[in-house]
Amino acid sequence: MKKTKLWSIFLVWVTAFSFFSCEINDPDGLWDPIKMDKKTVLINDKGGQDTIRLKNYSLWWLSDVNVRVNDTTVYRYPEYINDDSVFYTMNGDWYSIHIPQDNKQLLVVKCNENINHDYRELIIGVTVGDAFNSIRVVQSDTN
Repeated sequence: MKKTKLWSIFLVWVTAFSFFSCEINDPDGLWDPIKMDKKTVLINDKGGQDTIRLKNYSLWWLSDVNVRVNDTTVYRYPEYINDDSVFYTMNGDWYSIHIPQDNKQLLVVKCNENINHDYRELIIGVTVGDAFNSIRVVQSDTN
């Protein structure tokens, strides 16, 4: 009987300790969603560039890019700049993406002329800490 009572007290104590040991203000998962002035960029076949502005953080960086040309999609990772662990630039044969070092709230996307009139699409993954979002860039002759 004493063992059962002791065991019950122990279980109540362990349960209470487990409940109160969890930190309510744990920063993981509590990042505000990334807000930006546009989520989709349309560029015509003549080429061009556009700039996306980050609205609720002081900087962001690239996490990944899905590059699609017609029916082929390739997944890419950004390149290092200055041995920094944060990614600020990506370049491909028809596009370039960069976050300017003097204003890390901007993301500049440039597309070269699309002489073959292919359907081109970039899905650019951006991140700030534990917050992630994506930007879609489409280049086609219908834009």
